[in-house]
Amino acid sequence: MDRLPEERRGGGYEYGYLRSPSLSFGRCVVEIGKQVPWPELVQNSLSARRTVSLPLTIRETAELGRFPDTPIPLVLQGNQMIPDPAIMAKKDQVSKQLSNEISRRLAVLPDKEAFVFIHGYNNTFEDPIYVMADLWHFMGRKGIPIVYSWPA
Repeated sequence: MDRLPEERRGGGYEYGYLRSPSLSFGRCVVEIGKQVPWPELVQNSLSARRTVSLPLTIRETAELGRFPDTPIPLVLQGNQMIPDPAIMAKKDQVSKQLSNEISRRLAVLPDKEAFVFIHGYNNTFEDPIYVMADLWHFMGRKGIPIVYSWPA
């Protein structure tokens, strides 16, 4: 995601329509329905006529890592301009963090699949999260759902 985090009243952050100079990754926990027991959720998910309301709610958003700002500054080394080694080391560290997070999640799954959703124009941060939550739920909760959200 490359949305700029904004402080929320009462603490925490939210992501609006402004672009961040850096990419970040994290996780969202989405609740389907309000404390609906699993058997009732499954039954209503498969039914054309639901007996309970199943609104989607983001219960938690946590940023797990943030890449350095881009463009990466150049430094003079000898007679050459190269990307700043300290910034590149930070970029490599965050890349490894992201790779480890995806590997950790895939390790516990029988099918090593990831499903990526990138939204179109004029969407809030929440819009693609809800779309992917629905898709993932109705695909049988297989693989890991990934959303790329950009300030559109």
